[in-house]
Amino acid sequence: IFVLVCALGITILIRGQRLDDRTQLGLEVLTGVFLLIYLLSNKEEYLYNVTMFYYLDRVHRKVTKSFVVAMLVTGILLQFVAPGQEAREFFIIYLIIAYLLISIKLILGRPLIKMLEEDRAPRTAFAGKKEEFIKFCYFLEKTSIPVKMIGYIAMKRDEYEADPEEYLGCLEDLEQ
Repeated sequence: IFVLVCALGITILIRGQRLDDRTQLGLEVLTGVFLLIYLLSNKEEYLYNVTMFYYLDRVHRKVTKSFVVAMLVTGILLQFVAPGQEAREFFIIYLIIAYLLISIKLILGRPLIKMLEEDRAPRTAFAGKKEEFIKFCYFLEKTSIPVKMIGYIAMKRDEYEADPEEYLGCLEDLEQ
């Protein structure tokens, strides 16, 4: 929401002075409709599911699909709300800025949030084999679940004794 509102503000700064008050109000309402359709389309794509795996290409494709759906619907409505050339130019510039800001947020947002929330994530130790731990961590990184992994615990003593530097300890040692 914040990104799309910022895009509207930037567009108003760039092209807003050329519009009369009625046309500008109509375009602001139209961008509100765009925002609503975009959010509902994202919800339909399950983008707000907290445990969804985050593959940047897949998320970007779903966001782009939602953006195109909202753009097409509001593009049709634009002809009725503000049919003038200035209004079309304003709306096209808004769409370009909005898509650029959304793409930047997708690329930079997740690493920034992970960096800022690193101290608040619960410390976690995993029990199991090292190979399973590595595979599990790969998938866990693709979710929105914040976890600070401190290591892994061997299920059996012989796994731990074979490679004590790799494990925090053995499951049998936790009872002590």
